[in-house]
Amino acid sequence: MNEQFKGQDDFEKKVDSAIVRKKNEDLKQKWAEKLNKEYGVERTEKNASSNMWMRILIGLLVTLILAGATYYFNHSGQQDPVYMASNMLSEFEMVKDPSMSVRASEEVALGMEEKAYMLIMKGENEAAVDLYEMMGDEKTNKAKYYQAVAAYKSGKTDEAKLLLRENIKGNKLYKDESNWLLALILTSEADLDEAKKILESIVSGKKYRHAEASTILDNLDK
Repeated sequence: MNEQFKGQDDFEKKVDSAIVRKKNEDLKQKWAEKLNKEYGVERTEKNASSNMWMRILIGLLVTLILAGATYYFNHSGQQDPVYMASNMLSEFEMVKDPSMSVRASEEVALGMEEKAYMLIMKGENEAAVDLYEMMGDEKTNKAKYYQAVAAYKSGKTDEAKLLLRENIKGNKLYKDESNWLLALILTSEADLDEAKKILESIVSGKKYRHAEASTILDNLDK
């Protein structure tokens, strides 16, 4: 009899234990679902939204930094005399000779100097240099100036500087224009001592392009 009660008691305990385990498992499942719902799915969505805004803010910050850097370099470069001279040279236009253009438009038989001038106007600078060199040393200041322009545009900077210096020592024709071009070339090469002397002479004498020369000088002294 006792053994029967004992067996029944053990059975009831096992049933109770199973019920408790079931309840615990159900409770765990319930809480797991609740936690997942409140802190899993929703948190993931919140994180996704938060990450999206964070990426947008970082993108805006990077854009602002790049814009600031671009502004700084652009504006600081504009105050650099070497940059200014290089920029002016890139946009440089030589002194045009109306008489040569008229002669060419009238289809008058052109001499070597006129032909060389027209080659420069067409952008054929190397061919113009070759033609000027064929003229020999007895060239006018005007021809030397145009040859210097063609030489510089052909990458023959040393030759251009030599021709311009010869012009500056000569008579007044194209002397001021040669001074200005030489000053630009020297400044662009950061040969600032000689460039400064030429620029000062241009400004003090209010010569050709003295306003631009004054701007470069102001920045040389900074």
